[in-house]
Amino acid sequence: MRTDTGGSGDLLYSSACASKPLYPSFWKADYSTLAPAMWDWSSPERNTVPGSGFFVHMINLLPSACIACVVRLAKLNHIMDAMRSASPINVDATRLVPTALALHHQLLSLPPWDDLDRDDQAGPQQLYEICKLATLIYCNVALQAVPPHQLWNVELADRLYAELSDYYTANEPTAEMDFLVWAVCVGTLATARGPTRARYEVFLGHLLKKKRVTSRSHLEAMLAQFIWSQHACGHGLATLWLSLNALTSA
Repeated sequence: MRTDTGGSGDLLYSSACASKPLYPSFWKADYSTLAPAMWDWSSPERNTVPGSGFFVHMINLLPSACIACVVRLAKLNHIMDAMRSASPINVDATRLVPTALALHHQLLSLPPWDDLDRDDQAGPQQLYEICKLATLIYCNVALQAVPPHQLWNVELADRLYAELSDYYTANEPTAEMDFLVWAVCVGTLATARGPTRARYEVFLGHLLKKKRVTSRSHLEAMLAQFIWSQHACGHGLATLWLSLNALTSA
């Protein structure tokens, strides 16, 4: 018999494996709970709001359903970040939590490349895989608090690095550079330490040099276009920035 508890276990397992959940979602997304994070996309400040980077840089490079899903997750992340702030916004948690679980289920249920409509295959397949993996890693850590004791974070970060490295080697990124910087930062912070961390740091240093990013505040502004939380990631990014400075001065 299917229950919400079974659905939660299924979601947890799928999150650690980056696989499609066995069961359909037991939770219904109430998009009205994301209203505090709605923005005017025609405003001059549109490039600085969470999720805007997926529209500004990736609109013709990612499938439409993928962009819709990750932008909603960026709004959710923004609201959850605001709830932890000194002046928290008033949000009904009993509606927000099921929405968060439903959106996470949507992310895991995004179709494989071969099942997409031809119009949604306009961009490179690897960017689609990079987006799904980086978003999942971020959500597992910052939004769902998936326990890392089975080292899923290391395995998924290794998979993400392989996709990023292969894509960057075979292409000359332009519009997607900010997106790649975000994905590399997510992967770097997920590894904590070890050989993969070192490879990520070298890769990130190379990207930041190409983008002429010379300050942590500049990097934070780039990351804020996508899915990013200062509360969840600020300390890790500060430590990472020190490591990058040590690499460049060595």
